[in-house]
Amino acid sequence: MASLPATFRDETTKIHLEHTALMQMLDDLDFALDQLVCYSEVYANLKSIDDVHRYAFRLAEHLPEHFTREEASVLDTVARISPELLELAHACKRQHDELRRDLVVFCRALDNYDNSTDLEDALCQLKEQGTRFTAELKQHVQMEERELGGFL
Repeated sequence: MASLPATFRDETTKIHLEHTALMQMLDDLDFALDQLVCYSEVYANLKSIDDVHRYAFRLAEHLPEHFTREEASVLDTVARISPELLELAHACKRQHDELRRDLVVFCRALDNYDNSTDLEDALCQLKEQGTRFTAELKQHVQMEERELGGFL
């Protein structure tokens, strides 16, 4: 079995704490998305759209850095321990790539939302995209915590 670097425990603790903060941020984003209600007679609650914007762009600022750090400090290290962990590390990295792309698409949709000719439809799509993204990222974080729990 491969030996673990002396800094590994500190790095895994940081990743675990980041996961906790990410889950809280995702809960906050979900709450803001739930507050988005728009139909033909009523325009979007502007505070909610501002909250969605703030949480989404905070994620866009921190999530790629988290993924990069996690891949370098945890996934690359555990991948050397066993073939099963190597496959898990590859699967996590693939999911990171997908989640990065999904976050960029969501943030673009959020940026372009108020340029839409049909705000009701744009808001519904935005809410659906955001809800799907938060569910996928929560599922991913929970999987990492479960599968890497002995390390995190």
